Amino acid sequence: MHRSGTSALTRVLNLLGVALGDDLMAPGPDNPLGFWEHHGIVSVHEGLLAALGRRWDDPRPMPDGWLDSEAAQEAGEAIAAIVRRDFAGVPLWAVKDPRLCRLMPLWRRVLANLGIEPRVVLVSRHPDEVAGSLLRRDGLPVAIGELLWARYLLEAVRGSDGCRRGMVAYDDLLDDWRLAVR
Repeated sequence: MHRSGTSALTRVLNLLGVALGDDLMAPGPDNPLGFWEHHGIVSVHEGLLAALGRRWDDPRPMPDGWLDSEAAQEAGEAIAAIVRRDFAGVPLWAVKDPRLCRLMPLWRRVLANLGIEPRVVLVSRHPDEVAGSLLRRDGLPVAIGELLWARYLLEAVRGSDGCRRGMVAYDDLLDDWRLAVR
């Protein structure tokens, strides 16, 4: 989920040798140390959500049949092209975008077609902290922030079922990043 510590964890993994590609989003006022998100992938994700009548801050479920839509097909082709272009031959790489929580079914299909077995790392932060951060950054009501937190977590867990995955608590990452990533 957005504001859960995904940037901090991704940067730690990057410093430990995980490639993120060269097309990273620039830091912003709300994340001055960097987002560590692949710009092209975020653009594909935002385009797909828009085509489906959704946004990152929409707590509604994904529309029925979205995975079989033309928009999802086009997004899948774009994702595959980026993976082939930016990560071919890279032994250890990662993609970070909180929207992945909602789009894991598409990613799993794309990666399966490319012969790639995904590994998933989830970051957990208390919903009150996430909702408070969204209120400060985006002006989202706390109730919407809490709904988003629940939606993203449920879809991330459901979407990564059967994958090798781990979960890192944001507080643990801040307390002892070495232990948390181990």
